[in-house]
Amino acid sequence: MGARHHPTRADRHPPRRHSSHLCGYSSMTPTAPGSGGDSGGAWLTRIGELFGIVLAPVTVLTALLYDFGFVRAQALFGYFGLEVSQLDFSFQDLVLRSAQVVFRPLIFLAFLVLLTLAGHALLTRQLRRRPPTSRVARGASPATGLVAMLLFLTAAGSLDLINLKLIPVRVAPVALGMAAVLTEYAVHLAEQQCHRRRRRRARRGPPPPLMSAPLTRLRRATLAATLLIALFWGFSVEADRQGNQLARGIAATVGQRSAAIVYSTDRLPLSPDYQVDEVDLTPAKTIWRWRYTGLHVLAYRANRWFLLPTSWTKDNGAPVVILTEDPTRLRVDIVP
Repeated sequence: MGARHHPTRADRHPPRRHSSHLCGYSSMTPTAPGSGGDSGGAWLTRIGELFGIVLAPVTVLTALLYDFGFVRAQALFGYFGLEVSQLDFSFQDLVLRSAQVVFRPLIFLAFLVLLTLAGHALLTRQLRRRPPTSRVARGASPATGLVAMLLFLTAAGSLDLINLKLIPVRVAPVALGMAAVLTEYAVHLAEQQCHRRRRRRARRGPPPPLMSAPLTRLRRATLAATLLIALFWGFSVEADRQGNQLARGIAATVGQRSAAIVYSTDRLPLSPDYQVDEVDLTPAKTIWRWRYTGLHVLAYRANRWFLLPTSWTKDNGAPVVILTEDPTRLRVDIVP
């Protein structure tokens, strides 16, 4: 007969698997080595990943420039009752036209990035001076999440999704983009807080992540998409503002733009609203029968002239004069 086995204390009480609902879904979840470090490198890496997903592809940058150029051109010429399709802009034209004026929103975007990095450095310095059980350390992540939620509500208010009529349209894209960044930053602060608490209790190894790997990828993809929407939205708002501002400047100084003298073999069907001077050239020895003055150049595209009468205003109802250049029937001379 073999010896009877008596259960030991270790058999009766097997080691427990600790789980933390605050610092992760399970402490047994494998994590990548070095994740959850207390340095700011992890946070900067995450933000770099978000911006890399959004800005790295050349196609996205080109689409952003095209969208900016299209919206700006539509706002500019739409002010005068024209469609962008009437001016026959090519894809390259819109991209190049936007590249000349896109520096202002890019400078503003760079300022926001620098402001975010400065805030991160200041907060990191304050957290390192305090124990993980302090109010500042425990409240940093919830406070950041609350600010992100308020920014989301601000963006929603500009879209009339909620009743916030006092939110300017130009603020909404910035609020949406900052909300996306701060949401990821709140998660980062929560993981750092878990790491500090774990280190304070002398536990080895990095802390488990707050979410599983699939949920983490889904969260970051959603935030990257939100950041992309905010970028296109913000650039569109700025392009519309620039286009309308330029259009109002042109309308206020129509008489100072280059004058156009139109010669035609046929009489042009211009209504009295244009207040254009029409001269019959029949006695003169020329192929041109009619001459028109009092017009100014708005644009010239695809052998077509887009002209404004000197008396043009937004409210007088006089449409833009559109003339197709034809060496045998119509000629336009420009006088600076």
